This record gives sequence, C-alpha cells and structure tokens, in this order.
Amino acid sequence: MSTMSTISQYSCVPEDFELVAKEDISKNTSFEQLGMYVKACGGVVQCLFVLLLFIISVSIQVLSMWWLTFILKEHNPTSSNNITNPTILSDNTTDLNSSTKNATYSNSSTKSEGESNLIFNASIYGGIGLLMVLFHMIRGVSYVKTVLKGSTRLHEQMLQHIINMPMSFFDSTPTGRIINRFSSDILELDNRLPLSGEITLLGIVLLLAVIISLIIIAPHVTVAFILLLIIFVVISWTFTRSVLEIKKLDNTSRSPLISLITTSLYGLTSLFAYRKNNVFFSWFSDLHDKHTSFSFLFYLSDRWIAVRLEFIANLILFAFIISVVFIKEISAEFAGLGLVFAVQFIGMCYFVIRLLIDAAARFDSVKRVAEYIKVGEELQSFEIEPTTNVSPNWMDIGHIMFEDYSMRYRSDLPNTLKKIHLQVLPGQKLGIAGRSGSGKSSLGLALFRMVAPSSGTISIGGQDITEVSLKELRSRISIIPQDPVLFIGTIRYNLDPFNNYTDEQIWSALENCYMKNAITALKNGLDSDVEEDGKNFSVGQRQLLCLARVLLRANKILVLDEATSSVDAETDSLIQNTIKQCFTNCTIMIIAHRLNTIVECDKVIIMDNGKVVEEGIPNELLQKSNSKFYKLWKAREIM
Repeated sequence: MSTMSTISQYSCVPEDFELVAKEDISKNTSFEQLGMYVKACGGVVQCLFVLLLFIISVSIQVLSMWWLTFILKEHNPTSSNNITNPTILSDNTTDLNSSTKNATYSNSSTKSEGESNLIFNASIYGGIGLLMVLFHMIRGVSYVKTVLKGSTRLHEQMLQHIINMPMSFFDSTPTGRIINRFSSDILELDNRLPLSGEITLLGIVLLLAVIISLIIIAPHVTVAFILLLIIFVVISWTFTRSVLEIKKLDNTSRSPLISLITTSLYGLTSLFAYRKNNVFFSWFSDLHDKHTSFSFLFYLSDRWIAVRLEFIANLILFAFIISVVFIKEISAEFAGLGLVFAVQFIGMCYFVIRLLIDAAARFDSVKRVAEYIKVGEELQSFEIEPTTNVSPNWMDIGHIMFEDYSMRYRSDLPNTLKKIHLQVLPGQKLGIAGRSGSGKSSLGLALFRMVAPSSGTISIGGQDITEVSLKELRSRISIIPQDPVLFIGTIRYNLDPFNNYTDEQIWSALENCYMKNAITALKNGLDSDVEEDGKNFSVGQRQLLCLARVLLRANKILVLDEATSSVDAETDSLIQNTIKQCFTNCTIMIIAHRLNTIVECDKVIIMDNGKVVEEGIPNELLQKSNSKFYKLWKAREIM
C-alpha cells in the first residue's frame, strides 16, 4: 500500500519538500554516539577495565626491554669491578704466595656470585615474559567479548527500530541506504572496527611508552621532543579532519550505487524489454566513478601525511642521536635501548596516525547506526503502551468509528485524509471506491496505525486505537493486500508461523480457499518448500494462500486492499465465494479496484481528495444518475 501515489495528488506541495530525505554527512561523531557505543559494549566500567588491560600489557612489554638492558649493564665485564687486584708488593715470598691464593679465591667467589645474579635476573626476565603472555591473552579475550557485545546490541537496537518505523520513513529513505546500514556498516562494527580499534589502542599506548622512555633516557632533549610532538599533533589533526570528510563521502556514495543495483534487479525484465540497459550502464558508471574517486582521494591523502610524519620522526631520532654523542652520562646499554626506541618511534608515528584515522573513519559506521536508532526513537513517539482500561473483548464486536479523522504521511505535507466521519457497523461489509490517489488505501493504513493521526480518532468497539499497543491492534485485524506476500520456508510456516493451529485446522482453511488439492498434489504436502516471494506458485495461488492465512486467524475485522486487482477472473470468483461463505460474521472493508467486487456490499463510500464525498447502498446509488458511484460505474463500462 504505497503512499507516494497519494502524495502526488497535491498541487500545494511545499517548494522545499524533498521526496527522498538527504543523508546528513556534515556532523562528526559526537560524544553522545560514543557514549551509546560504550554503553552497548557493557558500560564505562567495563571499557575502562579493558583499557587498563591494554596499559598493563604494554607496560609489561616495555618493562621487559628495560630489564634486559639492566641485565646487560649489570653483567658487562668492561663496566664492572668484578676482578680483584692479585698483585701485592712484598719482599716475603711466602706472603706473595699467600696473597696470590687469596686473590684466586676472591675471583672464584665473585664469578660464582655473578653467575648466581645472572640466573636470578634471567629468571625475572622469563617471569616477565610469562606475565606478558598471560596479560596478552586476558586482554585479547576481554576486548573481543566487549566489542562483539557492542556490535550485537547496536544491530539488535537498529533492527528493532527499523521494523517498527512508520511508513513515512520508508517512503523517504531509499532501500539501498537501509541495506548499506545492515551490510557495510554492521560489517564495520563486527569485523573491521574491532580489529582497527585494538591495533590503534596498542599503538597509542606503546607510542606513549616509547616517548616516556626516550625522555627518561635523555631528559636533556625533552624540550626538543615536546616541540616536535606539538608540530606532529597539529599536522595530524589537520590531516585527520580532512581525511574523515573524504571517508564520509566514500561511505555515503556507496548507498546510491546499492540502490541502483537493487532497483535494477527488480526491474531487470523491463530494462531489457525497453532496451534501457545502456542507460543503466551509464548510471552505474557515473555512480561507480564517483564512489571510486573518493577512495582514490583517500589513498592520495594517505601518502601526503606519510611523507611529513616520517620527516618529523627522523628529526626526533636525530635529536636523540645528538644527545647520545655529546652527553656522556648515558651508558652504552641505555644508549642502545634509546636508539631502539627512537627507531621504533619513526615507524610508529605514521602507523599510529594511520590507525587513528582508520579507526575514526570506521567509527563513522557507529554514528550512522546510532542515527537510525535515534530517528527510530523519535518517529515512534506515537506508539504507547496499552491503557489499563482496555477490555480483553474490545475487538469482539467489530464496530469501527472514524470521528473527524485527519492524517498526513509526513509533517511537511498536507493532510491525506481530511475530517473523515465514518461508521462501520458490526458484521457490515463496506466497499470503498474512488479514483487513484483519492485516499482509499490511506483508510486501511489509518486503521492499522501505520501513520499517526494529525487530528481526530478511530475507535473499535468503543476503544480508541491510539490507546492500544501496535502489537495488540495489528494482531487483531487481518488484511489481504494487493500483492500477496509469502516468505521463504514451508507452506506450514507461511500459514502458521507460530505453530498455533493443528494440521486439521490448516487443511480446513486450505479447503475453504480451494487450495487443498493443489497442496495435496505436492510431494511433501504442508512441508513443501516455498521459494522467495512464493515464485513457485502462481499469483492467484499466492493470493489464495494469503486468504487461508487470514481464515486461520479468524479475526473479527478484515481489510481487502484491492486484493483481486492482480489476479484472473477465476481466482477473483474463488476469493469472493470464500469471503461470502467464511466471513459472514466479520466486519469487512473492501478497497476496490474492480467495482463489481463491491456491488454486493452492504454499503459503499466514494473517496475524493481525502474526503468521503458519498455513501450509501450500492444498488440505490446505481439508480441515481447524478451519484458519484454511478459515474464511476459508467466510466468502468466505457473502459
């Protein structure tokens, strides 16, 4: 039941009206969206705990390098005084021999003590290594569980909100944009963002540890380090802001491409029938070139920053080498450790900035998912919990009342239904006729609360439907749409997805819909497979299966939205016979495309420009040559 045909009827649409909502790419990731992701991951405490594990694991890794340097310094023979002087000047030969023996004993004792210290220090080094492995494992497991929890919760929240979105959202949002959220953006949250985030956190903590170590080893060049780091941060910040905008354009340019492919697949037959495949290729090429141009610009920017960051990192290395050469207080062991850190710093600078940009760009997917969650919360504000006054038998009567009801599909559009006052008595069969865009289908949408009212009320059995939950309301009203809907699965699943009915009840419904013989002829009966959209059944059979599904539910109110407009005359006759025989006690609203389907109704109404312009008994209206219904009937005969 599309609403766009209804919108097109108005000549007073605002000049700034946009049929398709534009995607906002101007906003960067906010603290609110970051907080939403942290909350989805388990909260601030859990995220801080994971961050602490990163700090501890990197600290242990750096500590192992410091301890190894300490061992080298402690047991370097050229820098220790482990050898006692064996020469003692004495004229007494006996004293000389005695002194020589004492010196030899002293050397043996010192050597034994040094070996003992070496073993002790090596044992500590080994213990640090085991501790490092242990914390790496704990950190990895904790991190994976945390981020997967976050992506799972965000996916569930977005899915829940998308399912419950009002029709206005789907009218203004291209399908490709929604698919992009659930495919590309969720893929980022599941795989790429966790990997990028882990490496980024490790890189940042390790870079800070390297900078602190360099300052401790060579404190004289702290000022030079700080100045270079400030330049480093300024260049990085400037680059990051630019490249993130490019990445946003890269992400948003993918949605039109997906939309074009999706819509073209649905209309593939028409494309070839009208020989418009070249037009498709032209559109596809333009959108693909636009998308790849942003990707190419992203990689060019990457090389721009690489040259500048490597130059600054080399200046820091040069400053450290100068300090080692001219400042004699630094020992050879710690000078070597400092050079290792300085060389490591060169590679890490560019690497960490790349990681930060990559993580921030991928975090844009969190922002896009969070936007849909927030939009869902805003658009679903009209859904309220049922009141305590709702009677459990409120739907049993089947009495429907529209009282000055008005409705619009979007807040920036005129009313589609205008001051509708209509009463449908219990068990009455109401036919709804009118030209295309007159508001016929909008009445059905209003009954299901697919769109929030702008004024007035609809009551069923004396109960205002806005005071009833959507789940309760929609589960108590049945509908047979113009296009039959079948899902991948079995026939049993399509008729009874929640296993509420017995096989006897299901076969009875199929028999009443004239589908029992067709299903019996299948090899697996009720367990026979149904392909996507029910393509292994004809259109008429699909509509009859939908009718059987309605029969099983046995609701008191039934809406037929041009249910027979796309089926042949034989299937139309079968549907009409089933309605006459099985829905005698139901209140039925028939939205008519073929006027002969409502000529036997208890009452018909004629819609025009969102208003009820005529109502009455069909046979009586056909007797009046000036009635709207009569004119529609005559127009049908001419056509």
